[in-house]
Amino acid sequence: KQGKLKVEDLANDYLPVDIGKATIKDLINHTSGLRRNYFNAFFEDLSVVKECNNATDLFNKLILTKYKDSLTPINPIGKEEYSNLGYTLLGVILEKVTDMTWLEFINKNIITPLGLSHTGVGKTNIPAYSGATLEPINESMFYEINRANSAGALYSTIKDLDTFAKGLYTLPFNIEDFIKDASIFWEKDRLLLKKGGNITGSEAGLKVQYTDISLKKVKHICIILTNCMEKYKSTDNCC
Repeated sequence: KQGKLKVEDLANDYLPVDIGKATIKDLINHTSGLRRNYFNAFFEDLSVVKECNNATDLFNKLILTKYKDSLTPINPIGKEEYSNLGYTLLGVILEKVTDMTWLEFINKNIITPLGLSHTGVGKTNIPAYSGATLEPINESMFYEINRANSAGALYSTIKDLDTFAKGLYTLPFNIEDFIKDASIFWEKDRLLLKKGGNITGSEAGLKVQYTDISLKKVKHICIILTNCMEKYKSTDNCC
């Protein structure tokens, strides 16, 4: 909207390394050819991850130094494969062109305008549990959230997600461009917005069906939030 970035731009134009011919739009839609994660196993490198408070920190302090090989595409562009790494790179690009952290940007442009008072990044008063062992997530494991960073580190509530879904049309962006450019999250024939995911100790699912393309009126909405990450189930399929 501000003219600083176009979805047709090559990601390489904004990154210090070569990731091939993927565009910003490819990163958004998980068609960049990049792998799912840059790391080998959860809970590795937590001493470094703990100190990474934005996507650029994570990229410079860990990905470039230890996992640079992960930036080599493993699939052809256009093939859909979910990539948290791609969304970390989107965070890096966003921080470069806006001179803000990704969290500052979404606070200014989404969270604050919509009045999402219980949405953010960090600890909450809700205990979190491992889906594999049902044991509470300990202090060191909590910093796994820093590894997600711009790939999905937000907490929220049912009320805030309901407000988000019903207030999308009020944000200063072109809805038709959003639907076209973020097609992985949108089922055109059903007017359905959808996203599910998990991070250590929690899982979430959101599906919203609108009455028309303006997104001004919600027909159906399903929100699922849990404080236990299930290993073999996905909230994406529960709504």
